[in-house]
Amino acid sequence: MIVASGTGATGWARSIMETIGKQIALTPQEHAVAYLVREPFPSVSNGTSLRFGKLANSGLSVTSRMNEGGVVFADDIEQDFLGFD
Repeated sequence: MIVASGTGATGWARSIMETIGKQIALTPQEHAVAYLVREPFPSVSNGTSLRFGKLANSGLSVTSRMNEGGVVFADDIEQDFLGFD
């Protein structure tokens, strides 16, 4: 999942929006973030009903279903991460 602010929505976030054909309006002055699933493609066993959105004054709960090795990191700096198993 990619989470981007209005000042950071030009890299992965923009690429994903172009791939799924959706745009999330987000300005640098907004107190909001966009969230986008990095690879929003359905598989044989699951769907993709929640692929993107915008959060302003609300939260989002994310549950990892990985057995091990999940991580959260910012700005592609993998050495500065939080475990997310």
